[in-house]
Amino acid sequence: MAEKPQYVKARFVNEEANEAGIYLMSIYVNGIKTPVVVDDYIPTINGKPCFARSNEGELWVCLLEKAWAKLYGTYCRMEGGDPSFAAMHLNGSPAKSIWHQELSSYSTRADFYQTIKYADERGYTMMSGTNGQGEQRLAKGVISGHAYSLISIHEFEFEGSEVKLLKMRNPWGRGEWTGAWSDSSSLWTDETRALCDVTD
Repeated sequence: MAEKPQYVKARFVNEEANEAGIYLMSIYVNGIKTPVVVDDYIPTINGKPCFARSNEGELWVCLLEKAWAKLYGTYCRMEGGDPSFAAMHLNGSPAKSIWHQELSSYSTRADFYQTIKYADERGYTMMSGTNGQGEQRLAKGVISGHAYSLISIHEFEFEGSEVKLLKMRNPWGRGEWTGAWSDSSSLWTDETRALCDVTD
């Protein structure tokens, strides 16, 4: 959602900071736009927000998370879960989840790829997640039991082969893919970096 600032702004009825520190936000509950009022008292540890935070110190991240916590009664109920559940509440649109074990229902990997390519071409908000629990760093840098933003899909020819890449972001900013086509991979050229809009 942070990739599309207009979606974030749409959740805030009052977009500007105010001296009262009170914000009216809208979150969709069962498809109905529902007002949620929050203040800017954020739980902290050692002067830093306990939960979600922006590297740039932006307040909207904490406020949006607080609105979600208020809607469901506590911050504790936000740990884990299906990203599509959050997407429906934040975007007000239907969402579909495809679980790892369901991939066998696609006749080939190419069919599954076409499904996510179709969604990417239409600008859908997409997320992905890894199997497992406990947020353990796996061999190639991916975190187990973790949700990732699926930003875009890229296809190109490289050394005589077709390459299909998914550009993903870890919302927590910790743990990066270290395998082929990672930031430090020797496979990248100036041309392929430009083609995929890649920056370290």
